[in-house]
Amino acid sequence: MAKLNLLTDRRISGTKCPSDKAFIYLNDGSGLRLKVYNDGRKQWHFRLVYDGKESTQSFGAYPLISLADAREKANASRGQLSNGFNPVQEKKKQKRLIANSYNDPFKDVAEEALKYFKIRPGKPWSDKHYKRSKGILINYVYKKLGAIPINQIDHVIVLDVLKEIHGKGIYTTAHHAKNVISSIFTYAIHSNKAKDNPTLVLQNNSLLSRPKVKHLKSLEIDEVGKFVLAVQANKSLHVVTKSILMLHVYTALRVNSLRQAKWGWLDENNEIFTVPAEFMKNRQVFKVPLPKVAIEIFNTLKPLTYRGVESYIFQTGQKLIPISENTSTNAIKKLGFAATSHGMRTLMKRVLTKQNKYPYDAIERQLDHKRPPLDDAYMGDEDWLKERKAMLQWYAKWIDSQKVKYEKEMNI
Repeated sequence: MAKLNLLTDRRISGTKCPSDKAFIYLNDGSGLRLKVYNDGRKQWHFRLVYDGKESTQSFGAYPLISLADAREKANASRGQLSNGFNPVQEKKKQKRLIANSYNDPFKDVAEEALKYFKIRPGKPWSDKHYKRSKGILINYVYKKLGAIPINQIDHVIVLDVLKEIHGKGIYTTAHHAKNVISSIFTYAIHSNKAKDNPTLVLQNNSLLSRPKVKHLKSLEIDEVGKFVLAVQANKSLHVVTKSILMLHVYTALRVNSLRQAKWGWLDENNEIFTVPAEFMKNRQVFKVPLPKVAIEIFNTLKPLTYRGVESYIFQTGQKLIPISENTSTNAIKKLGFAATSHGMRTLMKRVLTKQNKYPYDAIERQLDHKRPPLDDAYMGDEDWLKERKAMLQWYAKWIDSQKVKYEKEMNI
């Protein structure tokens, strides 16, 4: 058996090629050797015999490729040989595969990426985000980028696409388009289909600036009593719509977390409402401690919409599907208020913070706001459930007190 590991770094460093020769070889054994040139360069080579023919593999220059690295590469090649493969041809084949993958059209890579994002472990895209992203690609991106090999797309080409969207005044769509394209290139890099991400050059590009964000409007504190009375007194609103409006007020749950609720989420005995992770923005299971008035609302709805634990709580008609995401906000407008259902979250935070009775972290937890990493490290998995239960019960009583206050002011 041929000897292995004959060289040392000390011997390699101390070896020089005689001036009267172009190069010499230092053998490490079993085909691995270092070619030392008279100009000081040193290059790793691996001699192999496949199907009766001798050939040579180059592993790179020393010391960039260390002695240990070269031995590891040599062992890998020996393994290929023992399994009946030619290491030289396998390397060429791999290079061709990479070169061909870089030539995949952007649309093909994007469609592959979308499928992955929808099912990826840890944090898959929600159906809403998936549909929005695919819609942006179909309506604004594929027309110009779809057929171009992904590795030929640079930041200039991407900027041209984004400027066209931005120029139509749909600034948020332009911003989302850049993020979607960036996600696709990140996927392409990780799957060896692209070398770099051209959108990184476009960060903070002044040509793609966004207007200031307009936060969703909240009820003013002095409108709360009037609003509650308007909901309860209105005869044209369906009881399901009235119920979800008041639960938005009492719990501050996001629209899509509440409207798609199923009866199986409700634990009436423990007065807890558990929203599965896929229905929460932060993709984590969320427990809501319910005030007494919320339980009463659910009890009112049960005879109307309960058809088993998998049935939707907020449904109308015979379709057995949840109400639309615009139902609540449209109802609020119909009642004569400029607020949105999402704005009820702002109302809760404003009122509870002003009271200074409850921990700020408990308020933020109830709103399911994403916390900075340092906060997570400090707080751990603290759910503040006990504090939130007391807090929401107080808040529900405060809401109802505003209605009583308004009725007295209006002599109703």
